[in-house]
Amino acid sequence: RRCCAPSRHDVDAGVVDEEESDAFEVGFKGRYWDGRATLNGALYYQLYDGYLGFVRGLELADPDTGEVATVLPGGAARCKKIGVVTGGAGAEMKTAADEGVDTFITGEGQHWTFALAEDLGLNVLYGGHYATETFGVKSLSDSLARKFKLPWVFIDHPTGL
Repeated sequence: RRCCAPSRHDVDAGVVDEEESDAFEVGFKGRYWDGRATLNGALYYQLYDGYLGFVRGLELADPDTGEVATVLPGGAARCKKIGVVTGGAGAEMKTAADEGVDTFITGEGQHWTFALAEDLGLNVLYGGHYATETFGVKSLSDSLARKFKLPWVFIDHPTGL
């Protein structure tokens, strides 16, 4: 069993009652005065039925770097097919689920992706936008350096975003 939230397996096995929610989002974006001003707004509403009240997002910290990853445990306890997209690809989790992925690893996602992960039965790990992009850049640089005998240096400059 998980320590942080009931899984879809727990619900299907009758260990816990099913939680249901309806979520709505309305927003607008506008530019005014020949593009000199921008006004954006959003309204969120979510209604729960059978709210379970467990801790839903679990943060994992790397003891060496202090980097924090957030886990959204929306799927099965055992992963069978993992998808990885670096950067900020949280909005792409529906595509990942459609491809049969049960655990999706990316850098970051919008607030509404939490409910989507649950609806899709998908485990999601948000490792940080910068952190998930740097390993790919380093790997590509190393590969190109070996192939073309080029020196390279990675300038590590995390923004904290």
